[in-house]
Order: sequence, then C-alpha cells, then structure tokens
Amino acid sequence: MLALGFDKLDYLEIRDAASLAAYPEDRPTSEARILVAAKIGKTRLIDNMPV
Repeated sequence: MLALGFDKLDYLEIRDAASLAAYPEDRPTSEARILVAAKIGKTRLIDNMPV
C-alpha cells in the first residue's frame, strides 16, 4: 500500500462478514470482509470490502 501513496497502514484485517468476528483461517466457510484503515497525508481513510 505504501507504493500506492499511502503514508501509514493502521490496520488490515479479514473478518467474518455477518458477525465481524475473527475469520477462521483454518476453515474458511463463510463470506468475509477486508477492513482497512490507512493514512494519506493528514487524511485517515477507513474502508471495507467483501471478499
């Protein structure tokens, strides 16, 4: 992400889409969402997307 112009990655996590609980890496059976927060300059961007 730093190569794309972001200054700092605060967090990036994959969570269960329905409950936002920790996604089971050993048995991925449900839909998931990627949650991310990053900074570009003084702006903090927070977003999520389904995977």
